[in-house]
Amino acid sequence: AHNVLFSSFFRDDRKESYARMYQAVQPDIIGFSELYQDYKLEDVTTRLEEILPSPDGKSWKAQRTSDNVLATKYTIKYNTSAGPFGNGAFLLDLRPKFNSDLLVIVAHPPCCDNDPARQNEADAMAAFIRDAKAPGGELTLVDKTPVIIVGDMNFVGDPRQVTALVDGDIVQEDTYGGDFTPDWDGTSFVDAMPRTSNLPHSFTHTGSGAPGTYSNGRLDYLIYSGSVLNLENSFVIFTPAMPQDTLTRYGILQNDSDNASDHLPLIGDFSMSFEQEESSIYSLRQNDKHGVPVKIDQVADVSGIITASKEFGNDGNSFIQDNQAAIAIHGSDFITQLITGDSITLTGTVTQNSGLTRLTFDPGSSNLTVHKKVNLPNPRIVTIAEVREQDWDGKEMLESRLIKIEDIKILSAGNFAGDTNYKMSDGRDTMDVRIDSNTDLVGTTIPDKQVSLTGFLGQSKASAPYDEGYQLLLRSLKDIYVIPEIRHVPIITLHQNNSEGISKYVDSVMSVSGVVTVTTQFGDRGPAFLQDSEAGIAVYGASFISKMKMGDSVTVTGPLVSYNGLTEYIFDAEVSDVTVHKNIAVPDPQLITISDIINQERDGVEELEAKLVMIKNIEFTDNGKFEAFRNYQFTDGLDSMNIRVSNQEIFNGASIPTGKVTLIGIVGQSRSSAPYRGGYQLLPRSADDIKIKSD
Repeated sequence: AHNVLFSSFFRDDRKESYARMYQAVQPDIIGFSELYQDYKLEDVTTRLEEILPSPDGKSWKAQRTSDNVLATKYTIKYNTSAGPFGNGAFLLDLRPKFNSDLLVIVAHPPCCDNDPARQNEADAMAAFIRDAKAPGGELTLVDKTPVIIVGDMNFVGDPRQVTALVDGDIVQEDTYGGDFTPDWDGTSFVDAMPRTSNLPHSFTHTGSGAPGTYSNGRLDYLIYSGSVLNLENSFVIFTPAMPQDTLTRYGILQNDSDNASDHLPLIGDFSMSFEQEESSIYSLRQNDKHGVPVKIDQVADVSGIITASKEFGNDGNSFIQDNQAAIAIHGSDFITQLITGDSITLTGTVTQNSGLTRLTFDPGSSNLTVHKKVNLPNPRIVTIAEVREQDWDGKEMLESRLIKIEDIKILSAGNFAGDTNYKMSDGRDTMDVRIDSNTDLVGTTIPDKQVSLTGFLGQSKASAPYDEGYQLLLRSLKDIYVIPEIRHVPIITLHQNNSEGISKYVDSVMSVSGVVTVTTQFGDRGPAFLQDSEAGIAVYGASFISKMKMGDSVTVTGPLVSYNGLTEYIFDAEVSDVTVHKNIAVPDPQLITISDIINQERDGVEELEAKLVMIKNIEFTDNGKFEAFRNYQFTDGLDSMNIRVSNQEIFNGASIPTGKVTLIGIVGQSRSSAPYRGGYQLLPRSADDIKIKSD
């Protein structure tokens, strides 16, 4: 686990320090914090391939939630947020190396004096694990699935944040539910507390020599389920304390850890004390060096869920899947009895057709028992590269699974024909899509836009070795999802809120146009602001803001988030863009009252948030000098609200004025939890936004 300090993992002047340390460790899984959306996941895997090259036929994979990125050589089966705050939960499939899944939570709660928000996030992560251990939730873990929690936790205050994760002792039970014992044997998780290399300490944060509010300490944690994992070794890399012979042995330089980041790499090396038994289907996935099942022609019993029955006709293939693997079913005597969604036990003979392993009906030995109707498993999201890289001459783990391949283009035009293959591409790799003549896809128009496709991974190769020929088998039109084009809307549309005061368009990718009213006045990462004739919007991310100047007429595209009640664009390199059209005048501020701000609808259309406004004839209730990162109250005699001084350069220690003044600024909002009623602030851009003479 490594907090990489505002994406410094990509800085050329730090690349070699990261490379030397990571090459010495040779990690299988990396949990990054502060790897922001300024960079694409492809950038992450490309950089890792440069410094930690994969063996032939394999590659690094990465997924993210907020600034938390998990990179690994294993398959990432599923990723989501461990609670509503952007801490990432990643379910890995360790097969075939270990017959087990692994849940890794990569977390980065807020820093410094923000104990309440940190407790919220710790409680939410604990509740996520509790719910994942029970059936019926968003994610259901198989019994004894190991769990690891890593990241820059920023635990500098209330110790209950630690006990929430280690002991399952949830503080805010009214919000997040009751306490639980997190490990599978009814005990607590283990806090590894890795020692700092060559020192009798456990600090993970150095500040790179810079002064700060907190002294060097243990901000980064490694917490794990000790009932199923053995911690063989753990340590924190602090190169200044390493003796020269160790540095030389591993090819590391004395200043590498400090040069890379203000946080140190935290390492855990585990062995498995428990692995799941091979499921009946998983045991049939073992192939020989030619890609032929080792149990070919043997009679086998399998149990699982029918994921496709007659979708490809009675003479085609059906599919059955459990939580470890899948296999095709062949034979009309079987298929006519199958119903999609049934949980069954099936006896058949292991066969192979053009590389596709099947369980085939044998009149002398085959049998079928139907247990109950269940929900279909969610398709596993994979890339074409992952399909190509599966271990075809070992455990062929993706074949016959229900999978989904996102954001691809079908490289043909016209209409689909039956029993025909079509090429699809994700811009890097290509693969076949198979249209079966029994589906309703025949005769329909081939989409000319980017799509996501769901189907079964089949294989068709004329002869051994069966190392390629993979194809995606679509069941129906419903398996094609055309990715909608990005909508361009007026900014006011984005301020349509729900009952919690959160924009209805949060997590959507939208496009707006407006004039820039703030650039870097509130920091290099922002937020910046722009507005059109009706409304304003915040924009966060250095890659946005570096392209803007005050008064620029721009079009911004990207995902929307809600941060403490403030609706804002956040830069995501996968989808975001800024187009600068021309430079014009910054709009004049809208004249309003304090009452207009505090009484605006937060659960309707929040019209004033993020707009440049002016309030006349107000007085400050505070005395002294303006200081950075503080709020100061002002009043018009009827109502009161705050201005927020976002950095020292805005006022540079100027005196708080006395008497009547006019204020200009952006209407911001900062409230720690929903519903987001109140918390409005006025954000002046500079000292010039306070007019001593009032009309």
